[in-house]
Amino acid sequence: MEEALSNRLILLQILGNISPKVARLVCHSWNNIALHDDRLVINLKSKSDIQLANLCRRLSPSLARNITLRNCRNELTCVKEGVNGQLNITDIKNLSCFITLFNQYVQKLDMTLNPTLFPALYKLFQTRENFINLKYLDVHICRGEKNSEIPNDEYLPLAPRKKLSTIKFRIDKNCDAYRELYQGLLNCAVNLLNLRLVGNWLPDQGTQLNLKSLEYVGLGKLDLAKLSNLVFQVAHSLQYLHLYSEVDTRKVDPQKFKLPATMPNLIKLSNIHPNIFPIQIQHVMSNRMKNLRTIQLKDLSGDLLLNVFCSGNISNAINPCVSTLSLNGIVLPEVLAKVRVPFPNLRNLELILMPRNAVSRVVQDNSFKMNKAELNAVMGAIGSLNLRRITIMLCYPLKCRGFFKTLSNNLGVFENACLEYFELEMSCYDNGSLMDDFCETEDFKEILFQLLLTLKRLKKVKFDCPNFKFTLQFAEQLFRFIFCHGINVEFC
Repeated sequence: MEEALSNRLILLQILGNISPKVARLVCHSWNNIALHDDRLVINLKSKSDIQLANLCRRLSPSLARNITLRNCRNELTCVKEGVNGQLNITDIKNLSCFITLFNQYVQKLDMTLNPTLFPALYKLFQTRENFINLKYLDVHICRGEKNSEIPNDEYLPLAPRKKLSTIKFRIDKNCDAYRELYQGLLNCAVNLLNLRLVGNWLPDQGTQLNLKSLEYVGLGKLDLAKLSNLVFQVAHSLQYLHLYSEVDTRKVDPQKFKLPATMPNLIKLSNIHPNIFPIQIQHVMSNRMKNLRTIQLKDLSGDLLLNVFCSGNISNAINPCVSTLSLNGIVLPEVLAKVRVPFPNLRNLELILMPRNAVSRVVQDNSFKMNKAELNAVMGAIGSLNLRRITIMLCYPLKCRGFFKTLSNNLGVFENACLEYFELEMSCYDNGSLMDDFCETEDFKEILFQLLLTLKRLKKVKFDCPNFKFTLQFAEQLFRFIFCHGINVEFC
């Protein structure tokens, strides 16, 4: 019965034969449909969803005041369905009909389509009345063909969409033939605040932008000079800058990328490939980035991280505003000993620990371990920083048994009066079955209970460790222990 009532086709028939007042009494979800759900999500590849939208508008006008259109439930569905997950020409026609009925209510458009269909989407935007209230546009252009060419139709400049504030473009390989149309769609967002670009397409240098957020994920051949010009153009308005690339570092010249002399409003800087986008502590000085609060540095080898923090005279490179630092890579104790100098008011630290001798992001060899002495040195360095929040993530093959014993030997780190939050995330292990065996030992139970008692005074403790598998008996002991000692802890 429950499964039948969750089927949209059945639901459509039921709601079509009862009043909204009666529908509201059935359950919470029906109440939303009948009365006030203003986040209606419509799947363009489902006729029943479009019919449901029409029905909902008849039931209550408030239902249609915020509609999201998409061609599949999520990105994973698109990947699994392949070509079937993309919009076809029939879906584009359905979109045109839907816009005729619901144009003023559509605020979000999320779609994946073959590049040959992008001109059809562009033509829908050429009608001035279409998408007048659109706020968010997410387009993934995929499966391009090398010789694909733009049709010889007339493509006029688009009328401004003043409410369109967020655009996300993912443009796969061999889809560059439509760059003029991508540029035209970008130009119509005259009040654009947030831009995410995945691929190797970049806007023309003359594009007028006043962005608050810029995310760039480079794929294929990178034009670092053009990207650098884009960052310079929005340097004074930008609050969040995210740079990442999956390109082989041997194929690019990092000297072509430069950061602006000043970025006065930047709050968060995320640099996930410093080999391609070089950064030094001098770049984040307070006279260059006076509002910077958060720095994320990822995919760092030990030498590169040392170079960032230890080259030059860092005593002159101080930014007292930075309070959050995230380091992903071979995090050495000597680096942690240096971070307090440029960031005297550092309060939050996130470490994604990686073995010293790992040489790439994807570690295949399970023999890579961080030894006990290295772990002890890292924990000791953390303890000297007087932090408010500590997050430790183990995403590489580190010995879990050794890590927990190291934690138990460094409980003084968690006795710091400043510390209020601690989170441990373990998403990859040297061997899952070994972790299962360790969870059942008395050593682990003793270490965990001792650690929890030490963390008792903190405002929040979180263990995001999906491979923790407890017996029912131990789980009961653990929850009884937590309840009796009043420990605010969350297990995920």
